[in-house]
Amino acid sequence: MDRRLLAVPGALLLLVLIADVSVVGWRATFHAGAGLEQHQVVNATDLPARCADAAVALADGNNVSIRGYRIAPGSVDLLFERASTSGEWAQGDANCANRLSGVDNLRVDGESYRVLGGYSRERLDRTPLAGVARLGSGLVGVGLLAVGFFEALHWESE
Repeated sequence: MDRRLLAVPGALLLLVLIADVSVVGWRATFHAGAGLEQHQVVNATDLPARCADAAVALADGNNVSIRGYRIAPGSVDLLFERASTSGEWAQGDANCANRLSGVDNLRVDGESYRVLGGYSRERLDRTPLAGVARLGSGLVGVGLLAVGFFEALHWESE
């Protein structure tokens, strides 16, 4: 392998250290209760498709768990979420856990439901483990960059 190419992953790892990446994670577990008719109506048909599937599962009497992550490096905003109704991770633009939490009058097929359960969010990029990972990627990046540049300079002198 040409060691000069180590400069490329080194630069990328160094960018991870420099970039201010925001990572937010959430978990929610919901179940349906009796709807409160006097509150604002949220129709399942008005929700994004993945959220509507979760609303229908709630109406069927199933518990729904949702887990997701929002990663925002700079101006890019990536949202990944997995609901127990689909069982697979998908990229989207709607935080279904946030949309469903605390809804008191969810309408599914003309019936009113109250969404009960827990919803929690946390910033994962401000944890000690994330700080160590960023520092480690920066150190490895500097090392790979140095090896790549050293080999490039050594290669030219021969």
